[in-house]
Amino acid sequence: MPKNHASPVDAYLTSIWKKIPAEIKTAFFSAVIIGVLVHMFMITNRYPNHDTTHAIGGLFWVSSLGRWLIGWASLISSDFNLPWINGMLAIFYLALSSCVIVSCYQIKSKVHSFLISGIIVAFPSVFITMSYIDVVDPYFLSLLLMCLSVFVTAKYKYGFVAGMLLVVISLAIFQAYLGFAFGLAIGMLILDILLSRSDNKQLLAKSIKFAAAIAGGTIIYIFITRSFFELSTYRGIDSMGELSLSQLPALIKASYTGVYEYFVNDAYYVHHYLRIYSFSKFVYALVFFTTAALAFFIIFSTKVYKRRIHLAYVLVLFAAFPLGVNVIRIMYPGAPYLLMVFSLAMLLVFPFAILETALSIDAKNRLLTSAASWIFLLAYAVSIYGYALTTNQWYLRAHYINEQGYSYSTTLITKIESLEGYSSSQAILFVGRPRLTNTVPEFNRMTTAGMPPIPMMWSYDTYLRTSHGFRPEITILHTLPKDTPFISEILEMPVYPESGAIRLMGDTVIVKFANVSVED
Repeated sequence: MPKNHASPVDAYLTSIWKKIPAEIKTAFFSAVIIGVLVHMFMITNRYPNHDTTHAIGGLFWVSSLGRWLIGWASLISSDFNLPWINGMLAIFYLALSSCVIVSCYQIKSKVHSFLISGIIVAFPSVFITMSYIDVVDPYFLSLLLMCLSVFVTAKYKYGFVAGMLLVVISLAIFQAYLGFAFGLAIGMLILDILLSRSDNKQLLAKSIKFAAAIAGGTIIYIFITRSFFELSTYRGIDSMGELSLSQLPALIKASYTGVYEYFVNDAYYVHHYLRIYSFSKFVYALVFFTTAALAFFIIFSTKVYKRRIHLAYVLVLFAAFPLGVNVIRIMYPGAPYLLMVFSLAMLLVFPFAILETALSIDAKNRLLTSAASWIFLLAYAVSIYGYALTTNQWYLRAHYINEQGYSYSTTLITKIESLEGYSSSQAILFVGRPRLTNTVPEFNRMTTAGMPPIPMMWSYDTYLRTSHGFRPEITILHTLPKDTPFISEILEMPVYPESGAIRLMGDTVIVKFANVSVED
């Protein structure tokens, strides 16, 4: 019997596997397992929203929104909207991002790696992003590239050049994850000071490298985008990079208040998973106060307070951390959507770096660090479970919205096709937008972010074509031009679903969903 000879590929992969630290393996597999468990409902079904209705096949190009590389990034999962493939790729990118974060913060505990991955894959911004299942994988590829930009900048002497390029590519796919780069960079500088790893000159050099990569990459991206692409007015995209000094104080204030609104005021209504709103506030307060106690313990234990320049700098960095992770408030004036505030998760991740720093210097008296370790374990376990509940409550709501939308649309099509004299070649005019009321009171306890009723979507005409095979030419008007045929009759029509809200006028079927005004 011939001996077994291992393939060179086996030997190579085994050697690579042995080189991967245990905490990185833990972070990756924890993220994949938790990610699948939390998001299985979404990635094994298909729930249309206003954007994904259009995205069944074909490349998704939105250069007018500054995302001029998203089409190429989407090609990794083909040019079709494949919920399972797109969703699993998204979880894979989130898992790799968790590994990069664990590496940057030098997390060594496998328990902490597990909890960090849980926060990353279960954070509420993820379920909203999953609803855009056609682009969820390039979005989270953008996140991975943003995290890698900081990693390579810190690891290599001239890594800021590659870091700058990665920032440009990441922003050209999706612009919402710059806060992760700031969170990682600021956090790594804080750890450098607390552990006395750098003198003043080295600390300045590292700060300049991070600034060159993040700020430099952002400036290059803005220059390319404004120079070569015609930008939309959507959410002020066309004014990208136009920031006056007079606006800055208000925007900085909004960045800080945005953190308070998420964690304390529950601005996105994502912390009501157990009907105990104050409970989540208590958990966050406990984590943040424990982190502050650990930070003071480290500062006094390592005598950072005696190095005045380092003390001043570390206090500035601590103060800048919330501003950096919520920089989206400066990039996009106004309240950003839930999917755009994902970087707030860094405020929950960085405490582990502080805890591990405290553990590394607290060799004798472990009362504080032991208590903090158990507090973190319980607090984050509750948070991850709570986020999983919020996520699946939202997915359940999406399921019923889809069923109700399908039923509503089937009834509507039946009524249209039942009109005397109706022909499939006739054009259809939708006047106004349906005003649907919530028929499931239980939905009032769930976040409403990102999922309007299907008939109220701007892409409702496409939904009727793709999900119901209803192919007539449909025009949607929210105001009526003065020269609209039969305008007086349309204005006098009742509103759907009242009798007489669907009429055949000439060669056009009129469906009146709402009373609208006449254009001047």
